[in-house]
Amino acid sequence: MHDILFHIRFGSADIPIHSYGVMIMVGFLLGLAVARWRARKVLVDPDHITDVAIWALLGGIVGARALYVIEYPEEFSNIGEVFKIWKGGLVFYGGFIGAVLAGLIVIKRRQLQALNALDILVPSVALGQAFGRIGCFLRGCCYGVPVSPDAWYGVRFPLPPDCDVYSPATGIPPGTPLFPAQLVSSLNLLILFVALSFFWRHRKRMGDVLALYLLLESVQRFAVEFFRGDHTRGQLSPAQWVAIFMFFAALAIFVTPRLPATQADNRTNRA
Repeated sequence: MHDILFHIRFGSADIPIHSYGVMIMVGFLLGLAVARWRARKVLVDPDHITDVAIWALLGGIVGARALYVIEYPEEFSNIGEVFKIWKGGLVFYGGFIGAVLAGLIVIKRRQLQALNALDILVPSVALGQAFGRIGCFLRGCCYGVPVSPDAWYGVRFPLPPDCDVYSPATGIPPGTPLFPAQLVSSLNLLILFVALSFFWRHRKRMGDVLALYLLLESVQRFAVEFFRGDHTRGQLSPAQWVAIFMFFAALAIFVTPRLPATQADNRTNRA
């Protein structure tokens, strides 16, 4: 709804501050604060968690942008457009893969227990995602399918050039109310954050919180994708295929023998 929040004058330059980027940063900082607090609770060095989070953020941005470019190459007229991430155009699952790979490298270098560190971090991932989806709503990307004009939940976005939802490329008539897929996803993720935060206190084995995150996130994302209007209907989206993989990965973690959570914390402390 408000792609550009405000402008910053820097000399002769007029720098727009995009709502999407602001929401990503707010989500990251809040998630980091929660993860550092959670790390202290189990006597894990919060600075190590910060290192993991920063590198995971960078890896996530690269992965998210790379997958978006692969899925929508027609949106980029030249290589320079690829680097304009402040305009949006990130795919979460690409970011998730990139963040996990970058995070695991730092976890190994800091000699942390991988599953234990991920248990600390994944509730914050859900929180960050929730703010990211609010950013999607403000920018007008990841929108939902058209709904009845009488639907109380229908959202009407600004007309071009303020928003691209009703551009000729989408084929959606101007003023058409759309399902608020971004807000529904954000609410789901906030609920997931609360559930994971509660579950973390009662985990029995390291990796339990990670597995629950993968399980519930895959289910909610698979369902919400059916109400998305920004890709072709009638077949499973790439995100849904990834969600299926995440679902079975979660089941695999649950049935795999793992160290008790208390033992994982103790071994992390000795590292």
